[in-house]
Amino acid sequence: MLKYLRKIRNKYITVDNAVDVGVDVAIVVFNVSLSPILIVMRVIRWFLNEFVLSHIKRFIKYIIKHFIKNL
Repeated sequence: MLKYLRKIRNKYITVDNAVDVGVDVAIVVFNVSLSPILIVMRVIRWFLNEFVLSHIKRFIKYIIKHFIKNL
């Protein structure tokens, strides 16, 4: 059994695999640590899309109607 485990360790646990696992773990930790910022950015983006753009559209429509009416 011990011989079998050594064979598996020598075959599958290499420096490349260890580096890959380390990078994957670092990416996951980095993404989890930045997720609160992403939540805030999504809320800001929703606010801009919902309110600011609707007011800009309303203002542009008002200007166009005003120019059409005065022609």
